[in-house]
Amino acid sequence: MQSLDRTASILNESSVYRDHVSALYGIGSTTGILNLLDQGIIDGLVTYDQFSQGYLSIKKAVEAIHGSRQKQETLLDPVYLDQQELASGAYEKMLYPME
Repeated sequence: MQSLDRTASILNESSVYRDHVSALYGIGSTTGILNLLDQGIIDGLVTYDQFSQGYLSIKKAVEAIHGSRQKQETLLDPVYLDQQELASGAYEKMLYPME
């Protein structure tokens, strides 16, 4: 995420670079990256529900401590976001769970 954040910042600060880059895509959902997506500097992001990842990690750890954990894989679906999806608010709870 650090390289996406840095690349987007460079593009945001200089129209010279922006003229030579047709699109910027990445992975992540930090507040800074989401702001750059909202501004149109980043064209698209793939992310996932980090709140659910944290919750499920704790849940599985507690189950393991109590010996009731089933050894099964839990998959979280990736989500593709562009500026329009971000503006729609459909993923607001996932992206900003604490606000």
